[in-house]
Amino acid sequence: MNDVAKNKPLVDYLKVILKSDVSNDIVSYISSIQHEDDYEEFMENILDKNNSAHLRSYHGIKDIIFGRKNQKAK
Repeated sequence: MNDVAKNKPLVDYLKVILKSDVSNDIVSYISSIQHEDDYEEFMENILDKNNSAHLRSYHGIKDIIFGRKNQKAK
C-alpha cells in the first residue's frame, strides 16, 4: 500500500494547502520529519498564514505527525 493510501487524513489536510494531487514523495517526506523546527521550516514555504483553512490543516498535520511520534515515545 502506498503512503497516500495509508495516510488519508494527512493527505486530506495537504490537499487543502496544495490544492492538487498529493504525491507519495510529499507524504513520505512530511511523515519522516523528526523535529518540529523542520516541520515549521517546510510549512513556511507552502502555507498561506492568512488562510484559515490552511492554518487548520497546518495544525491537523502537526497533530498527526508529532502526536503520533509522541505516542510512540511513551
